[in-house]
Amino acid sequence: MKPSGTAAHGSADQSGNAPALELGFRTRLFFVYILLMVFFAGSSVAWLELSLRPLLDRQSITVLEGAAQLARAGVAHRIGVSPTILSQELRELSLASDLRLTVITPDGQVMADSDVSVEAIEALDWHGDRPEVKAALSTGMQGLSRRHSSTLDLDMVYLAVPLDWTDGRTGILRVSSTTERADTAVMALYRLLGVALVGGLGVALFMTWLAASSMNHDLSVLLQHTTTLARGESTAPLKLQYSVELAGLAGSINQMAHEAQRSVRELAEERHRSSIVLQAVRDGLLSVDQDQRLTLVNPACKELLGIGMADLGRQLEHALPLPELLELMKIAVDAGSATGEITLAENTETGATHDRVLRIHISSEDDAGYVVSVHDITRVRRLETVRRDFVANVSHELRTPISIVQASAEALQDGAIDQPKYAAMFLDAILRNAVRLNLLVQDILKLSRIEAGQNILDLETVSVAEVVSDVIQILYTRSTERNHIIISTVDANEAVVADAGSLEQILVNLLENAMKYTDAGAKVRVSSIAVTEERVRILVADNGPGISIEHRPRLFERFYR
Repeated sequence: MKPSGTAAHGSADQSGNAPALELGFRTRLFFVYILLMVFFAGSSVAWLELSLRPLLDRQSITVLEGAAQLARAGVAHRIGVSPTILSQELRELSLASDLRLTVITPDGQVMADSDVSVEAIEALDWHGDRPEVKAALSTGMQGLSRRHSSTLDLDMVYLAVPLDWTDGRTGILRVSSTTERADTAVMALYRLLGVALVGGLGVALFMTWLAASSMNHDLSVLLQHTTTLARGESTAPLKLQYSVELAGLAGSINQMAHEAQRSVRELAEERHRSSIVLQAVRDGLLSVDQDQRLTLVNPACKELLGIGMADLGRQLEHALPLPELLELMKIAVDAGSATGEITLAENTETGATHDRVLRIHISSEDDAGYVVSVHDITRVRRLETVRRDFVANVSHELRTPISIVQASAEALQDGAIDQPKYAAMFLDAILRNAVRLNLLVQDILKLSRIEAGQNILDLETVSVAEVVSDVIQILYTRSTERNHIIISTVDANEAVVADAGSLEQILVNLLENAMKYTDAGAKVRVSSIAVTEERVRILVADNGPGISIEHRPRLFERFYR
């Protein structure tokens, strides 16, 4: 039977853990009572020290003030007598008030003292440096101090008042008392407080045992229920059998369990929505912890920075070894946030290299780490460059016809108008360049409509040969300036559906570029090849250096040089 009994005892200890739970709860409850009593004791001590003791001190000072006034009236007419008679007078006043009285000369020497014999007065220290004496002499009013008396070896409160001397100077009458009464009263209260504290400990032990015994069973049930919830398992609503006090807690736990399950569902849905948003955002978003390890990367970062989910957990400096980015991160660590731009060189499918400009903003998320947003502003920077080039090139294009019109008008004004031959030549120049200016203005307006998204292509069947012929005529003057020869071998029967004006502008750009970068007298050939029944490839060939790869994307801009 002994082995069986031992096994049963071990099973009881392992199954319910009731003793451990009861001891833990009782201990915690006991400490609560202890803390309450400590708080009460501390509050009482604070009251004694901050309220009662100052009150006793004020009462003591009031007594000293009254005694000083009475004593000053009693000894004022005794200043001229001998120290022995004056000391006897002070002792009589001291016996009536239970205070120590001292008369100090204007020179700071003790003349008489109620607690010191006449023979011992000469051995006393000079009292002119005592705080209360100095205060009374300097202000002409009473001086007060609290300190240890080396003469009596007691803690004293001193009150000094001015005393008229026989020679017209001011002496001092000092009244003092020990702090023994106040200290005795406070210590008595301390003893009462200690007795109450010891009694409170006994009450606390009893209340702890009583409360723990009544709640032990329900707390065990409560622990098992919350442990099940902590593991994420579903459980039946909590019901307690004994403790009415814990019924509200049980109801709150049941409500909390219901809310927790609902919150988990909502969190899963929110996480799914956040994932969709992160995938849809065109800007790159990534986050790092305090150790600068990647904790989140959205799909846009793959395109912008070349990092993805596989880089999670890596150090930022290893996943993205970009000096500009790491420098911004250092600034964000010091200042809380940082904004800047970084430029990355990228190779296109055609083999050209172009810069990708990224705006980086880093913000601190307190202890969570840092969030890095990456916005591609390459197009913005490219448009800014195009706009600057456009203004410069348009100014250059407008300068020549304006100069010719101005020079021709000035020549006519200077007398050429009276010479028919020259007048006709200058008027023709004005007309031609006015037409050229009009065409430039029309081009500018057209570009404005294109930029505003209001350009509408006028599609029609166009003869390629006729368009090429018109372009050659437009560029005739420029081609003859350097003896360029433009040769067209375009099939006269080639026709396409296109906007004639736009096609003409494209060919003008190509031919102008060809003449600009070839030697004088060079030949420029224009030919066509039928790619399909609906598409024709037009070729412009010269023996110049060709068009650099970086300029080809802007080849068909009207004013790009």
